[in-house]
Amino acid sequence: MKTRLFLLCFFLLPVFCIAQDNASEVPDTVRQRIFLIGDGGELVAGKHPVIDWLKKNVDWDDARNTALFLGDNIYPEGLPTEGEEGYEDAKEIIDYQLSLV
Repeated sequence: MKTRLFLLCFFLLPVFCIAQDNASEVPDTVRQRIFLIGDGGELVAGKHPVIDWLKKNVDWDDARNTALFLGDNIYPEGLPTEGEEGYEDAKEIIDYQLSLV
């Protein structure tokens, strides 16, 4: 029984190795990647974890990658007029999001 198991593994192992090796030769067929970003709102300690992850893990020089912000980027009422209370904080949020692209 042990001999049969050994022989089975001995003969099948190269088949699995070859199959894995050929997998790396498959061309990339992705036409478009769209990253949907919802509720881009508040920064946490001056950073936004989702934006930071996307900056680190996505090649934004690849034309197939697109970021789409779904809204709620600055709340509760959008970007205040320059000079109004809250303008600097709201501008920091939107600038941080725009730094992704």
